[in-house]
Amino acid sequence: MSVPDALVRQSEDAGVAQARFTLSAPAGGVVSELGVHEGAAVSPGMTLFRISGLEKVWAIVEVPEAQVAHLKPGQKVTAALQADATQTFAGTLSEILPQVNASSRTLQARFEVDNRAGRLTPGMLLRLQVAGPAVSRLVVPTEAVIRTGTRAVVIVRKGDGAFEPRDVKLGADLGEQFEILEGLSEGDQVVASGQFLVDSEARLRSVLGGMSPASGASAPVREMPMQKAGSAP
Repeated sequence: MSVPDALVRQSEDAGVAQARFTLSAPAGGVVSELGVHEGAAVSPGMTLFRISGLEKVWAIVEVPEAQVAHLKPGQKVTAALQADATQTFAGTLSEILPQVNASSRTLQARFEVDNRAGRLTPGMLLRLQVAGPAVSRLVVPTEAVIRTGTRAVVIVRKGDGAFEPRDVKLGADLGEQFEILEGLSEGDQVVASGQFLVDSEARLRSVLGGMSPASGASAPVREMPMQKAGSAP
């Protein structure tokens, strides 16, 4: 009946039937399911408790579908507590669940995180950084790009101090930066603030067509040199 030998010997040594026994769980963790209560009758094979071990925990991450292509099972991840970024944990991408959230356009990725120290408990929030191949990208700040339905434009400072609009081809959206595939070179200076509100292609032509060295030179702007930045997908 799966009664531990130690409990059998305890009854033999006492010589009388024992009214209470202490049963030890085969693993430590948290009780995720409670199948009995005090005074309830039990039968062989009945699940009394379901205990979830915490040596390895799953971190469930909502991943934008545009970034899922960069994830592969087995990739290493570094997790940090959102409440205390000094506490970090190592993990591995276990699987990507094959279901898209229609409202947020995200998929769930399941990461297995090492928790042998017992510092993580279910419900905690983590920030995860996935290790990917190192790449070199030409990037600009997100706010430097003026976009309409058909064009992406940045305002570039020329050598004589004047400004000119320049069409660019955008690559990956890196959060606070855009990858630039065509239209700029490393070292170009772009306007990173003082943006225009553009709501149509016609208005974009009007605004950009009216720019001149004189008016551009006096505009209050914050410039940010173009640079190559290493980034993981």
